[in-house]
Amino acid sequence: MTNLDPENVRMAQVALDKVARVWTSFPGVISVEVARRWKDGAPGDELGIRITVEDTACARDEAGNSLFPQQLEGTPVDIVKGGQPSLE
Repeated sequence: MTNLDPENVRMAQVALDKVARVWTSFPGVISVEVARRWKDGAPGDELGIRITVEDTACARDEAGNSLFPQQLEGTPVDIVKGGQPSLE
C-alpha cells in the first residue's frame, strides 16, 4: 500500500485492531503499529504495519516459521528489532 491518505491509514488500523491484542501477547513483542515503512534508513511513503520485537527470533515459532503474515488485509507487515521504551 503506497498511499498514506487517511482512508488507507484507517483501513490498516482497523485490520490491525483485530489482531493487536493477540500479537502483543506473544513473548518478546514490544509493540504493533501502523506506520510508514522504512527504506535505506529513512521513512518512506509506503504504509505498513510494524511489529517491534526484542529479538527477531521472537517472531518465529520453534520450527522457524514466522508467527506473523507478510501482509494483513493488503498492508505489508514488517518485523523490526527494538528495545523497550524508557522514561529518561
